[in-house]
Amino acid sequence: MPETDAHTHGSGGVAIADRHAHESDTYDAMAAIMLADLSDDELRVRADRIPFHNREHGDYLTFAIDELRPLAGKRILEVGVGSGMLAAWLALQGADVTGIDVSGGILEVATKRASLSGVAERTRFV
Repeated sequence: MPETDAHTHGSGGVAIADRHAHESDTYDAMAAIMLADLSDDELRVRADRIPFHNREHGDYLTFAIDELRPLAGKRILEVGVGSGMLAAWLALQGADVTGIDVSGGILEVATKRASLSGVAERTRFV
């Protein structure tokens, strides 16, 4: 098995800093498009369903969330929060959510989404 040091990711030897920079740039570009193209209604999260459309995510999240219920008052950390759909939904269920991501741009989307969804006081994005 090839050795990698603490500064590389996987067997390809890509430096973690380079991977983070690439990921940040990718999601920053995506965020700019989202903020320009999506209406407030499209960004708003509904409280009545977990906000993922493919069955695998929905099935897994339903199982995981059922294990955590009740969510009210729980403190949840979402790593790789992206555009904040799940974070906003969890906050709508009463959880206090901190989301972290490498992209400052995508965190702007998450912040706007939480605000439009009425849960800015129960979400923090870093």
